[in-house]
Amino acid sequence: MNFRVKPLVFSLCCLIALTGTNSTALAQRDATATKSRFKDAIDAFVEADKTNPPPKHSILFIGSSIFRQWTNLKEQMAPLPVFNRAFGGSQTADILEHMDSVVLPYEPKVIVYYCGSNDVNAKKSATEIADRFREFVERVGKKLPQTKILYVSINRAPQKQAKWDIVDEANKRVQEYCERNQHLGFIDVNPALFDNNGNPRLELYRDDKLHFLEPAYEEFTAIIKPVVAKTWATVQSSAAPVAASTEESELGTHGSFSICRIQTDFDENLPTTLNNKRTVPMPGFFKRRLPHRY
Repeated sequence: MNFRVKPLVFSLCCLIALTGTNSTALAQRDATATKSRFKDAIDAFVEADKTNPPPKHSILFIGSSIFRQWTNLKEQMAPLPVFNRAFGGSQTADILEHMDSVVLPYEPKVIVYYCGSNDVNAKKSATEIADRFREFVERVGKKLPQTKILYVSINRAPQKQAKWDIVDEANKRVQEYCERNQHLGFIDVNPALFDNNGNPRLELYRDDKLHFLEPAYEEFTAIIKPVVAKTWATVQSSAAPVAASTEESELGTHGSFSICRIQTDFDENLPTTLNNKRTVPMPGFFKRRLPHRY
């Protein structure tokens, strides 16, 4: 062996080792930054839970700023026993990171989940968003096998119009996953955000064209509350779930909405209209999907 090569080999080995060390340090730094970024919000929830804990076995809203800014959630969802643990800026990975602190300890019977919008802005793919929601579902299922999870569609906000294709693909992937799992439901709120000509209803948005004004949450309430109410009635009932009827299966096949395999009696007192413009049947625990106008 040519001994003059040894210094070069040694230098290369040192460079590789240094690069590996730097990569590890960067990964650790990024993980620490992610944790510290939400530390105040998570710590605030944990401290609040010590003095005024939400009731266990109730309805948890979890997600990003779209839910965090829903300031009238309790009033608009009354008398349903809801509470909110959304934290602004969160991505699907952050929900996974903190679910041991702000999801699982409450042992919720129903979880209403909104997250993924920030993932899109962070250039995450539709597959990544859907896969992380799937991981969330699996982790909940291991600890709370009877809990129902309702996924609220990622909004097609004007701010991310150039990325609507990713939004649509992520929603589609999650929708299809929900349809295969009897503990899941998909709620599409996007039709309420567009006018009859298919244009975004800008009057619902703040100046950033991403976050919402109060009238948007009134729209959300009209869409989401009936589904949450039906789901809550299902988990409160001691009756075993039954398969969807043939009529409901056909409705799901035609795409107006799809059934998530749990049927409850139809409650005619639940609202079925939005702005007196669109009427939607209420067949049970399902993906609430208003006719698209875009």
